[in-house]
Amino acid sequence: MKKILSILLAVSAVLCIASCSKDKGVEEAVKTLSVVSTDVVFQPAGGQGSIVVDAQNSFTAASDKSWCTVSTSGQNVVVNVSEWEGLESRYAVVTLTSGSEKVNVTVQQFGAVLSGFTGRDLVVFSEGATEVFPFESNTTVTAASEQDWITPTVGDGNMTVVVAENTTGKTRFGEVTISAGEGSHTFQVKQYPAFILEPTWTPSYGGRYNYRGTLYEVIQNEVEEGSEAGWYLPGMISDAEFKASGAKSLEEYAKIASLAAESQMAEMVAYYASSGYNYGPTDFMYNESDWDIFDLSDPGNYYAMAVGLDEDGYPTGRVAIEPFKIADYSNAAGWSAEYSGNYTYGGKVYDVVSYTAGEADSWVGLVLSDSEYEQNFFSDFGNLVMAYAPFVAANKPQLNTGAAPVLYNKFENGNYHIFMIGFDENYELTDKYYTTTFRIDEQPTEAYLAWLGDWTIKTPRTDGEEQVYDTWTIEKGLVNTNYYVNNFGGHPTDYGFTVTLDFNAEDGSITIANGQVVGEKFTDSQNREITPTLLANAVNPTTGGVSRISGTFPIATGTLSEDGNTITLTPGTVTISSWNPKTNPISGMQIYGIHSNGAVYWQTQTPLPNTLERATSGASVKKASVQPRNQVYSVSEGAVESLPVYVSDTPNRIAKDVEIPAFGLKDEIFVSKRVR
Repeated sequence: MKKILSILLAVSAVLCIASCSKDKGVEEAVKTLSVVSTDVVFQPAGGQGSIVVDAQNSFTAASDKSWCTVSTSGQNVVVNVSEWEGLESRYAVVTLTSGSEKVNVTVQQFGAVLSGFTGRDLVVFSEGATEVFPFESNTTVTAASEQDWITPTVGDGNMTVVVAENTTGKTRFGEVTISAGEGSHTFQVKQYPAFILEPTWTPSYGGRYNYRGTLYEVIQNEVEEGSEAGWYLPGMISDAEFKASGAKSLEEYAKIASLAAESQMAEMVAYYASSGYNYGPTDFMYNESDWDIFDLSDPGNYYAMAVGLDEDGYPTGRVAIEPFKIADYSNAAGWSAEYSGNYTYGGKVYDVVSYTAGEADSWVGLVLSDSEYEQNFFSDFGNLVMAYAPFVAANKPQLNTGAAPVLYNKFENGNYHIFMIGFDENYELTDKYYTTTFRIDEQPTEAYLAWLGDWTIKTPRTDGEEQVYDTWTIEKGLVNTNYYVNNFGGHPTDYGFTVTLDFNAEDGSITIANGQVVGEKFTDSQNREITPTLLANAVNPTTGGVSRISGTFPIATGTLSEDGNTITLTPGTVTISSWNPKTNPISGMQIYGIHSNGAVYWQTQTPLPNTLERATSGASVKKASVQPRNQVYSVSEGAVESLPVYVSDTPNRIAKDVEIPAFGLKDEIFVSKRVR
């Protein structure tokens, strides 16, 4: 804008000066000499030309070069140019003078060979080519090349260069020298090899890598053992870039990718050279199985590549290209998952995660701790899916459909990640996902912890003597809510269920209640439906009769002694029949478990003891814990319905023998490329 304004001001000033001059009666200068036409461009042979002049007065003509002579004839200037054997064009200036006026005219003469090919290097592909260069010359023109695959010939007004087919598997270079008169000119010929898809390379998408808090895409390449395919540069392109290239096939794109890699390599070497680093092309390439990182990309279809270059950074023609997909791992519409607390199943406490999905959506749920997630999956959901999907496809676990709660082994305190991964009936990914986090921070009270441990069962006999029965083990269950009691009533059967005692965190007491469900109905490995239940019999102190207590009543309550070494149990007071009036309450009970076919769950019925004492060191503790099973049980009744449960040490988790790709950065990072 400032430049335009300056020009306008200058024009205004000239107009102003002209106006003022006219006001003073000064006449403008009138031109008396001008050029009408010229014919002063000459070929190397030279010749005669002319300049037509419009001159009102006499004028003269003079040339500044000896090879260009001039003479005047009326309104014409005759221009004579001598023969020229040089390669380059040359120029002379003819000056026309009339009084104080001067006009310059430029005379041009071409060199012995036309400049159309001068400085033009040839780039030829593997199949070879024939290039024709026209020229004019007043002398003999010759052409030669030291490379036997380049054949230049000179004909009448043309030079023809024939480049043979390149079967060397490398980019090759040559020269052609053209001579005419006293001068010569040399230009370069570069010929690429044939571009083929390399079967000994297997490029693939390696997921994402977290480097110093930034995620990158990983392209890895497996090189066939013993392969001599040479150096390569990893890369990736989007499907959109592939289509925009105009290539109709991957084979055709191999050429485009190779030329791009050559250019990229030259830029990288030049960049580091400008920074004082003496890096060559091999410092940026690989010749064995390796990987590299690239800027994070949007979800979509992509191609992983390995592009062959030689030690100098020129294409070898070998290229490998494999398609892959970067999925959208954002949460799917209508999907959700949340931690729902604890659930007691089969005498064991599980943590519950409630999943929500569409009725037609099938999925697998997964929960990992912070350390498990970061150690195995680099804090990226996409890497988790890539590692977990092959495991699911190979093992084909039961898929969940729609909304469902899932039981997991009891989690320790800490942060956890929940994942939903969509699979269809063929165990292929559906590209529907969901992820969220939760935290467990359970802190048991001191009163609660005081109950834990081994206790000796003692109860009086009819003769007044004390009877020692067995040793109970009280283990932590739901924090500040209940415990598991192993060995209650003898040795449990192979079902492995235990009694559960409720705990009052406020006063430190425990309660055993009749009708408490130890485990919901399930199908075991022999397809038997089992509903283990804790029941109690009342013992009439007068008659010694035994009758089952119906309904839900406190069977007994217990209070821990001040020293924490004794638990005194007090039987509950209930009326179960006419022979047990309120004035004659029960004084003892028997507790046992049964399942739906009526069989006794524990082998013996143990009278309710009056006291439990801390077991002495070395006491025989016949602890019965839930046996790990590699079977999926389906719960059909109770608070949780149709619940797939993995009864194992690590349910719903990736097995330890699953191979998960691990990457470790080496050396320095430059943008998205690695310098070895």
